[in-house]
Amino acid sequence: MTRSFFGTFTRTLKQVAVISALLFSSDVAANESVYKLRLHKNLIKQTLDKNLEVILAHVEERQDKEAHSLGDSGALENLAMRVKPKEASWSNIDSDLFFDQGQIVMEINGLEFSGNGMVVDSKSGSKDRIFFNADVDLAQLVLSLDQELTDDGNLYPKVEIADVALTLHPEAFNVKVEGGLPLYKSKQFEESVKKWMAKQMMQRESEFKAALQQTEREIMSSFAFKKTMPLGTTAHSSLSETMTLEGDNIVINYVTEFTGLDLNELQKGMRTIHPKFSDELQHSRDVQVAIDENYLNSALFNLFYNQKSYSASEMLIDLIPENFLGGLGAMPIVNTVMTTQVWQFLFPGLKRYSSPERIDFRCGFNKDYLKKGQLENSKLSQVFFREGNQIDVDLNFGCGLYVYENPNKKASSGGNFDLNQIMEVFQALSADKNDPAWHNYKSFFISMSANVELDFSDKAKQLNLPDLGPFSMLLPQEPLQPGQGMPQIFGRLLKFTPTFNEVKVFDDEVEQTNEAADLNNRLQNLKEQQDNSGLKIITDLIFNQGIPLVPFPDVAPCLGLEAKDSSMQINDGYAVMSYDYDVYRSGDNCLFDIKRGAKSKEARIAKRIASNNKQQNFGQDIEKKLGDFASKLMKDGLANMPPLPPLDIAGHKVDLNDPTIKMVADQAIDKLKEFDINKVVKQGEDLWKMFQK
Repeated sequence: MTRSFFGTFTRTLKQVAVISALLFSSDVAANESVYKLRLHKNLIKQTLDKNLEVILAHVEERQDKEAHSLGDSGALENLAMRVKPKEASWSNIDSDLFFDQGQIVMEINGLEFSGNGMVVDSKSGSKDRIFFNADVDLAQLVLSLDQELTDDGNLYPKVEIADVALTLHPEAFNVKVEGGLPLYKSKQFEESVKKWMAKQMMQRESEFKAALQQTEREIMSSFAFKKTMPLGTTAHSSLSETMTLEGDNIVINYVTEFTGLDLNELQKGMRTIHPKFSDELQHSRDVQVAIDENYLNSALFNLFYNQKSYSASEMLIDLIPENFLGGLGAMPIVNTVMTTQVWQFLFPGLKRYSSPERIDFRCGFNKDYLKKGQLENSKLSQVFFREGNQIDVDLNFGCGLYVYENPNKKASSGGNFDLNQIMEVFQALSADKNDPAWHNYKSFFISMSANVELDFSDKAKQLNLPDLGPFSMLLPQEPLQPGQGMPQIFGRLLKFTPTFNEVKVFDDEVEQTNEAADLNNRLQNLKEQQDNSGLKIITDLIFNQGIPLVPFPDVAPCLGLEAKDSSMQINDGYAVMSYDYDVYRSGDNCLFDIKRGAKSKEARIAKRIASNNKQQNFGQDIEKKLGDFASKLMKDGLANMPPLPPLDIAGHKVDLNDPTIKMVADQAIDKLKEFDINKVVKQGEDLWKMFQK
């Protein structure tokens, strides 16, 4: 009886087991790229512990509650049956998961099988409430690792439920009826109930099997082992060897091959890498992934044959999560970095713009675009992972530098203080890249190599805002934790050592030899320009913060896994990424409706990130500090302000503490006091609302 019930439950459990084995089997976009995955048994145990109740509830909701005959003993109707912890709650069930002789064994203690309904007397037709329960002394689930061979010869991972053992003592089965008929106290009646339950469980097993097969197909279809890439390339991931149990981990090895395009050029520069797991304590987490450098090389390979150009501003906006900095997202960074004033250190011709204008770089890596640049080296770009968290890069690319020349730009209002210029910046930020106001200022092509050193320590998980002198009072005094709750591995750029082999500049397809020589000289001497205000803004933002580099694996949302912590290490030829998860109880919709469940998880992650108090209050904190700062400035002028750092304008140092400059500033502040400050505040509030959106 109970074994039949657990047979149905086992089919559902199998779905979770299959997902657990496959949850990190995302596509590896590389030709013959090796992908190793290690799952710790505790993650499997926690996932099953949290979802046992959900799976059983799904089964119970589909029970047939119609009347069923017990022969001479009457009939049962309005039945409900449950398997649940006898004393403890589902949140702290007594279970254990271990490996034994190549199998995964899970034991669950302290369960009981119980039910209730109405019993109808066959003679009088009277109805009484019936209760029944039986102690489950031990439930044991045995899972075996397997693989499925497809028609085209590929191997996909598979987990079989090898056995479900259930210990149930007949004398522990209790039947109680709230009625006085002698029949209800007879052994015959109790045996009739037991036999009926056993028969019904067998029928339900068949019904559940059809439903669970449909669920299995839906779950399996959510894992794309074969994926069509741009321009006809197909990436196909397959098991490279049988899954194994090693220590306390399940180990899965994949190989991904590319088909479609001519791979000869890519294969020439590829190394054969054998990634290894790390046993260091910092990488001993729920999940560990080891993947070779060809993962990135395949992406560069696709860029080489892809005619698309890529916007630097759009990449920043896509890279930085919307909830970054309490909902500010990428806007402060893009607004700070992508302006004509900042990039004058590389392109001095931008000085012709008297006021800051929005810029964008639109870059391409494809071979046809590189031919336009007439570079001697126009082959595809490539990366090499090196020991000690270092990466060597060979890059060949071209970029168009675009300036947003707003035709509706309003002239300065002179004495009137308004926010027109700031509003124009936001207008440019939201402008479509095909807006005719974008002017192609210059095009340049570069062949370069570089050595990059990264830091993945806890410092990389902090946002250290740049020193803005007295204006730092507007910013939080403690480092922010922008990565809290975000499914990303953060890294910090420690060192970037570029070598520029060839630089060419074009103006309307006409090569500018002198400008190319000047740009090459400026690029080669970046270290000597560290004090330049434009370069300093960029280096402070890039070198002083944690940057989201690698997303958490795209796991099945129905498992209730959410990002907790991570670590990363780069070795010669491969990278090791380790992940920890918070495991939550899932829901029926999530487990049995993958598409709807995915949306639920996205909403849950967004809500969790937004609940971070530091980030949630960051915007309002800046707003308050900005108001306090403006009030102090208007009240006291610059006389009582701390000394300001010198300003670099076109290579000339300007002492902002000069008495003449302070006098002019104080006069401007006095003039400002004459205007309607309420109007200014209202404009600021409107701007802030738009900024938040």
